[in-house]
Amino acid sequence: CHELFEMSMKEWSKLTAEVQKELVQTLSDDIFYALGADSKLQIGDSWIIHDSVHHIIKISQDEKVVHIVYLV
Repeated sequence: CHELFEMSMKEWSKLTAEVQKELVQTLSDDIFYALGADSKLQIGDSWIIHDSVHHIIKISQDEKVVHIVYLV
């Protein structure tokens, strides 16, 4: 996760758990906002795809779904 904030692991580990959580929550909010405008979002070499019919978010890397988030 630290790479998305352009931080080294050392820098990330110096942050308190509360600050880390706040950063991840902000990133999540940004992702949901972006998915509201476009159902596909590329972050690095991964894709985040909102499937509104099935109410899920698919996270894929190298053409393979690596995680599914159920929204309902």
